[in-house]
Amino acid sequence: MRPDQPKGLRDVVHNPNFAGVWTWSRGGGWEGPYITNELWCALNVYVIAKYAENPRRTEKDIFDEFATQQLGLKGDDVARFRELNLLSAAAVLRGQCSLIKPVDLWWARDDFMAAPDLSIFTTTNLMAAALAEKAEAVTMWKKIETLARQIHFADATTQDFVETSCAYGRIKYSIIEQAWTILLYGQAGDKSGHYDCARLSTAIARYDELWEEWRELKASHPSCATIYKDVAFQDKPGIGAAVEHYRTICDRERLHRTLGYNSGFLPARLMMQLE
Repeated sequence: MRPDQPKGLRDVVHNPNFAGVWTWSRGGGWEGPYITNELWCALNVYVIAKYAENPRRTEKDIFDEFATQQLGLKGDDVARFRELNLLSAAAVLRGQCSLIKPVDLWWARDDFMAAPDLSIFTTTNLMAAALAEKAEAVTMWKKIETLARQIHFADATTQDFVETSCAYGRIKYSIIEQAWTILLYGQAGDKSGHYDCARLSTAIARYDELWEEWRELKASHPSCATIYKDVAFQDKPGIGAAVEHYRTICDRERLHRTLGYNSGFLPARLMMQLE
């Protein structure tokens, strides 16, 4: 938004047209992901609605009320549920975006995964910091996944959904970690002409494993939301195409080393297979 445009409630609360609070608590009207349970949406609607009803109440007070009255949580489970939710916000910020440098926020919109230009991290020698940030996000999601299993929900349906939802998040952001590893080392190789295929191949193999785990989670858990696609918005080439590009480069280099030849001396038939 432009500097003169309203950005939050404080910017419009004194407007005579202001009459209440409107919140966009769930998507799913475009391409996906499509959810199977409204729990997270209900929590967000409850907190903002109760705050609008009485702005003197704290967010924590309203959150705890939802946890106890709507979900039937007690004691330490209320604190665990709150920690889980606060961690998710921090993990998404570090995993999908970045606190280091600005990133095109549209790179992973709806259920699409594009291949963002990360050259700002390679030209400023921030690759290690960027990857550490993505690793931190995954660590947070692993903690979230553990918390989900430790909380005792009142019914099996909610328990299964929360655990599945948190596993979904851990897998998604683990894929993003590997995708950024591939893009950063790949784009650095594009610039230098030398590719660190040891790092690239390891990340690509893990990337493949995680996509398989994600598909298995969806297939084995009816409560699981639909998963992402490895293409960009409107089905343009995305992270999947980028991964295949760097996979091909490393496969070619590996074959060159195996044969012990320079590419200029390879038989024509082999050269055609490498292309």
